Amino acid sequence: MSTFVATTSQITTLADNSGGSIAATVLTGLQTCAFSVRLSSAQTIQHNTYTKVNFNSEDYDTDNAHSNGTFTCPSGKAGKYFFNGYFSVDDIKERDRNQFLFYKNGANALVGLGYHRLIDQNNNQIITTHSSSIIELAVGDYVEMFGYHNEGTSEQIEHVNGLTLFQGFRIIA
Repeated sequence: MSTFVATTSQITTLADNSGGSIAATVLTGLQTCAFSVRLSSAQTIQHNTYTKVNFNSEDYDTDNAHSNGTFTCPSGKAGKYFFNGYFSVDDIKERDRNQFLFYKNGANALVGLGYHRLIDQNNNQIITTHSSSIIELAVGDYVEMFGYHNEGTSEQIEHVNGLTLFQGFRIIA
């Protein structure tokens, strides 16, 4: 069981008709911030080059903080954020790999390397890599996802059925 701490101004207790109170509370005014975006159209990335994934379809964005693959920490929402990503590339062959990194403010955040190397001899497979990280953000800091493969030619990032996605939410101030 997890514990949540809130100030009294953030908790409203509901009363029942008999003058007693019921066991439900409504938390208000919390400093939440969350988003989930995915790639829904084709994007090609070059061999041996980290390339920003331009996520173009939002499932939700509570603070309008996401734009074209970039999440920017909104005013009043600094803190630690949990980020989650999936990165999929097709036509990966034996001994090739795909991977992705979270970038903070335009540089490798040095956390959350997602890495997958194909060791099977069945070539031309879709390989999906997953990683999650906690990154501390100040107001205005931004996070992006950069993908990479070493297949030998330019390859398309998989963009159907949510195979490539980027999510995040604030966990603590």
